[in-house]
Amino acid sequence: MHVLVPVKDQVLAKGRLSGVLAPNERRLLNQAMLEDVLSVVSGHRRIEKTVLVSDDPVAALLADKYAAESFSVRGADARDLNGSLRAACGQLAERGVDDILIVHGDLPMLQGTDLDALIEQSLSVRVDVVLGPDSRNDGTNAMLFANSAFSALQYGPGSFVRHKATAQRCGLGYAVVRRPGVALDVDTASDLLAVFAARTSAEIGRHTAEFLSRPEIAERLRLLREAGTGATDDACGAVNE
Repeated sequence: MHVLVPVKDQVLAKGRLSGVLAPNERRLLNQAMLEDVLSVVSGHRRIEKTVLVSDDPVAALLADKYAAESFSVRGADARDLNGSLRAACGQLAERGVDDILIVHGDLPMLQGTDLDALIEQSLSVRVDVVLGPDSRNDGTNAMLFANSAFSALQYGPGSFVRHKATAQRCGLGYAVVRRPGVALDVDTASDLLAVFAARTSAEIGRHTAEFLSRPEIAERLRLLREAGTGATDDACGAVNE
């Protein structure tokens, strides 16, 4: 089984956190979460290879660090996430790789047991696609499928519902696996505070925990937690470097 990890441009990533973190801090957070995901998938006994799908220079550096591969989006002439992932799936198909797991890189609570749950569910004789939705049942944070059977990737807002509908339309059996480590991605201030509250627990990846424990970050998030997050999630202002 191969894992695809799409990596957004680190400079532009996590723009919805601009009211909480400065641009450089958002980049550092994104890289910390990505490293935690790579630590889990690259060391998993049932994963043959991890492939980072990105042209960001950080992706190539991390691919070397975690014995992964880096797939060039620019070389595939892909214009969006779905196109990039389809191109990567096509390259793997040429190598004879059929079992693919797509995992997003902003899952700081991801554990090896979460991957086990997805893989075990995929072994059911009536399951062709395994979906791991986010906590809002909106996005698809993890998806395991046979490359030869399911190629209609539908990432973007509402992707969880669209992936289910596509599987049904193609006559494929699907299963939904809900796991805290898969469900909690970090897009909003509320998400960030949820991870911050658990930063000392074993469920949070080391790199993310270290970032959130920085004195200036921790103090800012403590104040944010005391003030409430409703206004911050929709804030128009930005934190400057």
